Amino acid sequence: MASLNVLIENTDGDANFQYFALKAEDVAIQVARTPLQIPVPQNSPFIFDIGSYRPSLTISGVLDDVDTNDSVSFDGSGTARTYRVPTQFELTTAATDWVHRTGKQHVYVLHSNYDSASVSTKFFDKYECAVQQYRCSLQAGIETKWEYTLQFVTRRRSGTGATNDANGVGATNT
Repeated sequence: MASLNVLIENTDGDANFQYFALKAEDVAIQVARTPLQIPVPQNSPFIFDIGSYRPSLTISGVLDDVDTNDSVSFDGSGTARTYRVPTQFELTTAATDWVHRTGKQHVYVLHSNYDSASVSTKFFDKYECAVQQYRCSLQAGIETKWEYTLQFVTRRRSGTGATNDANGVGATNT
């Protein structure tokens, strides 16, 4: 069973689609380097690496057709907010809106040892992102469940890793 471990904050759009808690079954973080390969006639190619890279974040899981009234409170941006679980219609509408706007989203990935009771145990990663692709498909045989995949292009993970950093503690398991 997926837990509410991915939170999306979008402050650039419609007030109805600002704070979502996703039941994610898979979260993938990928960083790709982009060196240039320059062909040289009758020789091995020259690789020109100027240090550029492209991080991305892919989230997938299951959505319901109807409102479940599930939510979670989180204070990762400094102010406690309620993030609610969207329906398939709401996430599709929001993702479409996010793709058409030039705004950005903040994605919080809560670690399995996340505990909101103490500052030193708030283990999460924060990413500044923009939606690159959204996909949603009806699960065969279950007419009320939808599988979704959200793909973001992102900046480097925010935060220093310190337990008092409001941008995320990161993967520190002590």
